[in-house]
Amino acid sequence: MRDLIHDVLSQRFGPAWTDDPNVGLGRDWSDRLAETARHEAGAQRERIIYEIPLACAEFRDLLSLLEKHSRLFEPVSPDWPALTVYMHDAERLRNTVKHHRDITDAQASLLHGISGQIEDWIALWRVGSPMRAIESAAQFVAEVALTGVEQPAALNLLATEAQGWKEDFLRATDADAANPRSVELTESATASLPASVKLRFASKVRKRRTPIRTSATLTTTVITLQITVKSGSKLTLSDLVAKLGKPYWHIKYSLEQPLNLVALQGWARDQAGLDPSGSVTANGQHGSVDFRLLGGRLSVSAGLQRSARDPDRRLGTLSLTAVRQDLEFWQADRFLGPRTLVGFMVGSIAPRAIMHLVNLACMPPTRVSYSTTAE
Repeated sequence: MRDLIHDVLSQRFGPAWTDDPNVGLGRDWSDRLAETARHEAGAQRERIIYEIPLACAEFRDLLSLLEKHSRLFEPVSPDWPALTVYMHDAERLRNTVKHHRDITDAQASLLHGISGQIEDWIALWRVGSPMRAIESAAQFVAEVALTGVEQPAALNLLATEAQGWKEDFLRATDADAANPRSVELTESATASLPASVKLRFASKVRKRRTPIRTSATLTTTVITLQITVKSGSKLTLSDLVAKLGKPYWHIKYSLEQPLNLVALQGWARDQAGLDPSGSVTANGQHGSVDFRLLGGRLSVSAGLQRSARDPDRRLGTLSLTAVRQDLEFWQADRFLGPRTLVGFMVGSIAPRAIMHLVNLACMPPTRVSYSTTAE
C-alpha cells in the first residue's frame, strides 16, 4: 500500500510530493518523515531495504492520504468503501499488536484476508490479474550417462530411472491412500485428466554432449519431469518436494486471469529500472517478458498461454528458472510465489529482499527453522 500511494502521488505531483503540504499531510509531517529516515539510516544502515519516504510513515497516515486523494485512488479498488473499511480494521488490529497485546486466531485470519484482498486489487490495477494461481508446476531433470552403452542397455537404464521416479512420486503422494484418483501419473505430454497432483514425463529426451579431455565425448540423456500441483490440494508442492528429497530447476504458475504484459513492462521500466532480457510478441502483442537477476543466474518470466479446457481463453503465467546449475529450488512456491515475483518486477520488493527470498527458496526444508511465507 505504501508503494501504491507513493507511485500514484508521484505520477500526479512529482517525486517530492511529501514536501508539498497541500499534497502530503503538512510541513511537520514531512519533517518527521525526513528525521525518521535519517535516524533509521544511521542506526540500521544494512537493514534498510525501502527507498521511499512513506516507509517511515505511520500506518494511520496511509489511510489519511487515501481519503485525502480519494479520487486518485478510487480506480484501484472496485469497491472503494470496502477498501477504507478494510484499512480501518487493519489499523485497529495493527495497534493491538503494536502495543504488545495478542490477537485471536479469528482476528489473524481477518487480517490475512484483508491484506490478501488489498494485494489482489492492487495487482489487478497494475497488471490486470489478482495473482491467484490455478496450479504450480515444477520441472526436474534426471540425467543418465550412456557413454559406451549399446542401445538395448541404454533403454533399460532409462526405463529404470523412470521407474524409480514413478515409485518415489507415488510414495510421496501416498497414492494408495483413500483418494488415489487425486494423483495422476502419465507419460503423455498432452494428457489433461483432472487430478490435484500430476507427474508428467517429457515425451522426448534431450541428449547433451559434454567435451572431455580426450577426443571422446560424454553422452548424457536428460529426462525432463514435471510435477503439477493444483491450488487447494492438501499436499503442497513444497511438501511433495520434501518427501521426494529432490530439488527442481524451474517453477511455473498458471494464473486465473491473463496478465497485461505491456503494463507490467512499463512498471518494471519506470519503477524498478528493469529492462527485459528478452521479449516475444505474438500478433502484435507481447507474448512474454523476461528478466534476469543475480548476475544472470535466475530468469523471471511473465507470459500468456491458452487454457487447456478453453482454447479461446488466455491465462497469465509466471515462471522462475535457475539458468545456471549452481541454483536448485526446494521451496520456491513458499517464498517466491506469484505476488512476490510481480512485486519484484514492478519495484515494490527490493532486489536485496528478493536475494534473501531466493536463498530461502534454495534451502532444503529442514534448514528453514521458522514457518513463514513471502505471500
